[in-house]
Amino acid sequence: MSEWTPKPKADAKTEDLNLTGEEGKLLSRVDGSTSVSSLSQSTGLPEGRVRQILKKLVATGAIEEHAAPAARPAPPARPARTESELTADPNLTTGELQQMLEPSDEGDFGEPTMDDAAPVGEMTEDADPALARRQVPAAQVAPEGAVEAQILANLDAAPGDGEPPAEAGGDAPAEASDGAPEDEAAPTEADAAGEAEEGNYRKLYETELSKLEAPEREALARSGEDPRLMALCFDPLPAVIRGIFENQRSGPSHARLVARHHRTPQGLDVVMNRAEFLRDAQVQRYLLANTMIQEPQLKRILQPKRLLEIYKVTISRELPDRNRQKARLVMRSKWSASDAEERAALVFTTEGRCLNQLTGLPFDSKTVSMLCSKTYTSSLLVQNLARFGATPPPVLAHLLRQNLVRRQQMLKTLIMQHPNCPSDAKRRT
Repeated sequence: MSEWTPKPKADAKTEDLNLTGEEGKLLSRVDGSTSVSSLSQSTGLPEGRVRQILKKLVATGAIEEHAAPAARPAPPARPARTESELTADPNLTTGELQQMLEPSDEGDFGEPTMDDAAPVGEMTEDADPALARRQVPAAQVAPEGAVEAQILANLDAAPGDGEPPAEAGGDAPAEASDGAPEDEAAPTEADAAGEAEEGNYRKLYETELSKLEAPEREALARSGEDPRLMALCFDPLPAVIRGIFENQRSGPSHARLVARHHRTPQGLDVVMNRAEFLRDAQVQRYLLANTMIQEPQLKRILQPKRLLEIYKVTISRELPDRNRQKARLVMRSKWSASDAEERAALVFTTEGRCLNQLTGLPFDSKTVSMLCSKTYTSSLLVQNLARFGATPPPVLAHLLRQNLVRRQQMLKTLIMQHPNCPSDAKRRT
């Protein structure tokens, strides 16, 4: 069966179809002579996606339905040969004549048609003449609307975008395509359950507790219990937040909720003033992502951390831009107070990506000696050091002696163009 070649409808009004750019691009390629696979190649879309779009275009009336090929009319049957004619035929052997005169097992004495005959080149003298007497049942004509239903069913059954068809008897892989084990989905389910629970607390506060006066909410915060105590964590007043943590029933779960949703620096200070809460990793995470945290508060969280941990905060996508900028200021001040081992470890671990946040800051002599004692195997690290304006001359000279740089002329040229590159190192190369 030939492949479907979609054909646009002449009376279709494409401006009324509300098509996406992808669908409009595909419809513009439909000309009545391009097959589905050719459309996939010309548009760059997977064939599964092309079939999905064609399904929509069939339903909206933009292209014609996939009509089934017309049945080939049967040629006129040859006139039946009588028993006397068969007996008089000199080309028939005795065995063939006996087989043709005997009735078939099915009791069918009909004459063979052209459809029953084997293709040219396949019929031999050893062919069974009884097969020629068996007639193929007439093809049934599809009822009205069945063709369109079959097209839609075929498009639904087609594989999706780039999705390989399922193999028979094959089981689903135990791990995802990125190599993550199945049990990594558990934190996602836990997060979803936590979000639903927080939604219940917020609803309780908005429907019941927010209608109370401020003194009543403060008193309830000091003496209440869950779930009302958890719901009061959404209160915007710092006094209510202070009352929550004066309550002996409060704990880390209340601190995490306040750190995540409270919107005043004074209320966040109430959480940060409790050392056991400030040491909690989730509390720190929510505080760093809170848009109302101030620079002194953020510095209080990040200052005890190592440079590499602070750098991870500066590039975290969970934090708003404002907080990432504050974290970069903390990292710059921390750079000046850190020891040489920590500085060198930051440069090597990040392959020099941290240097774009350290513009204008110098390398001390001990850091330089540690950088000159390393063997460099990363092209990215060499490029970042060669582009950093404060890279010291000894480090540049050490880079020129590395095998990686000697093998790549581009790296060598980049280092020699640095304004701090020593002239004697240039002469040696």
